[in-house]
Amino acid sequence: AAEAAALAADADVAVVTVGNHPMVNGRETEDRVDLALPARQEAMLRAVHAANPRTVLVLTSSYPYAIGWAQQHLPAVLWSAHGGQEHGRALADVLLGDADPAGRLTQTWYADTADLPDLLDYDVIGADSTYLYFRGDPLYPFGHGLSYAHFDYADLRLSVDTATVGETVEVSVDVTNSGSRPGVEVVQLYTRQRRSRVKQPLRQLRDFDRITLAPGEHRTVTLRLHTAELGWWDADRGALVVEDATHSVLVGRSATDVRLVGALAVRGDAAPRSTRLHSASGAR
Repeated sequence: AAEAAALAADADVAVVTVGNHPMVNGRETEDRVDLALPARQEAMLRAVHAANPRTVLVLTSSYPYAIGWAQQHLPAVLWSAHGGQEHGRALADVLLGDADPAGRLTQTWYADTADLPDLLDYDVIGADSTYLYFRGDPLYPFGHGLSYAHFDYADLRLSVDTATVGETVEVSVDVTNSGSRPGVEVVQLYTRQRRSRVKQPLRQLRDFDRITLAPGEHRTVTLRLHTAELGWWDADRGALVVEDATHSVLVGRSATDVRLVGALAVRGDAAPRSTRLHSASGAR
């Protein structure tokens, strides 16, 4: 850490790379006791930042870390899963601005281990787990990801205000690159059922679209909402049920960064729909 800090003090910008080896604590056979960075990695990061505030963190890992200190103190954080032999070149392209960081998180990054249920508690509904039910403030939400460009959302439109089960509703929104350079945006569509006989997710991803826009470019993005997917499994009836209910239609940049909100009334099933679960192995 001392040697790294000495080198960083004389640099214009310091880049600290940390994370885990994919074969060490990166398998399903290994459990971590917390979400913290390894102690020596954290110590090096803080020492380098103390020597040079213009410190960028590059994190390559198999899983999320609770990097709250870095989020609060560093000007930039870049995360990537493990790549192949061109991984270093790809990171350099993003760090130098030759490529836009177009990735989006496929999981919730929690701020602290205390936000998680017990390791053996798999009841995500009862424990308010995952982006679907989590009521706290995550460090980084599901779907999160920044761009070197800036994007504005406007004019949310639904093809219909009321739909029946089986219909597909088109959700359109106008997206504009209001920045000074090209960028990649992932427009995300979520829904939330406002009233139900059971506990419903706070938000659930229904569709998304990835677009590339030049500075000042405007595009209408159309996402699709399949009303048959708004059901839940009724264990008492042994069938999927879509209730008569109003659903909030949420469009934005992540599960918590919602830019526009609409509403869709759905006329539910007259009777629950049965389904059959298939397994190639025959397991139940």
